[in-house]
Amino acid sequence: MSLEITPEHLPVISGQLGAVQTTAMQTIAAGAPISVAAPPGSDVVSAQIPLATFTHAMAFFPSALEMVGCGVEASAVLPVIAMDYIVTDLFGGATVTASSNFSDPITPICGR
Repeated sequence: MSLEITPEHLPVISGQLGAVQTTAMQTIAAGAPISVAAPPGSDVVSAQIPLATFTHAMAFFPSALEMVGCGVEASAVLPVIAMDYIVTDLFGGATVTASSNFSDPITPICGR
């Protein structure tokens, strides 16, 4: 499979990832304190709502932060990969040293 890379675009994408990560962190930080709902009444079902929303929050927020962390790692490595492409092109090479493995969609890219 052929993949065309424009090395000059990778640092720009890295910068865009940084902006997206900042927005994601602000959204997560704003949502965390209000993610556990207060019971709307004093009945048995209403009493279960805080536990259910707390359980969901405990699963969601760590995963969301982990994915932001993966974005931070990707953002940091893109300029390095761009330089490797440029150096390889300058010396007429056919193989680029820097690479990433996206073959396993279940395991996060950052290896956590």
